[in-house]
Amino acid sequence: MEKCEIKNRCNGKVIFESKTTHIKSCAEAAIKAKANLWDADLRGADLRGVNLSRGDLCGADLSGADLSGAYLFGADLCSVNLCDANLSGANLRSADLCGVRIKKHQKQMIIEALNIKIND
Repeated sequence: MEKCEIKNRCNGKVIFESKTTHIKSCAEAAIKAKANLWDADLRGADLRGVNLSRGDLCGADLSGADLSGAYLFGADLCSVNLCDANLSGANLRSADLCGVRIKKHQKQMIIEALNIKIND
């Protein structure tokens, strides 16, 4: 039977596994199980519309991941690598973004995902 594994980006050890074959379902199962996804390697993952609300993803690598429409309300994204991640339509309200890494061209997507209104 196939399974999905989420590994630690630093040492390659499995930090969560699920009987599903799709990374989106595996990540949601991990959050539901209150798994610690610190330093998770989710580079380039297809996480469109994923619900990671209140998830603990501190230090995870989400570079290049498709997080369009993702629900990350209240998630711990401290020190997460979001470089080149697609955040269009994502909800980052109340998320901890302390030390998050992004590229300059992503600033507007972050502002929109946080539902921040800037008046000129």
